[in-house]
Amino acid sequence: MVYLIAAVGVPVLISLIVLIATYIPTRRSVQMEPIAALRHE
Repeated sequence: MVYLIAAVGVPVLISLIVLIATYIPTRRSVQMEPIAALRHE
């Protein structure tokens, strides 16, 4: 039973962390104007 929780829980936890880590910068970049982003660089 413990192996089942580990086999399912760890990938789900890693997937959630990856989803959050990619969602936040994506949302921030979508809200910015493209011209302003290019001028900033």
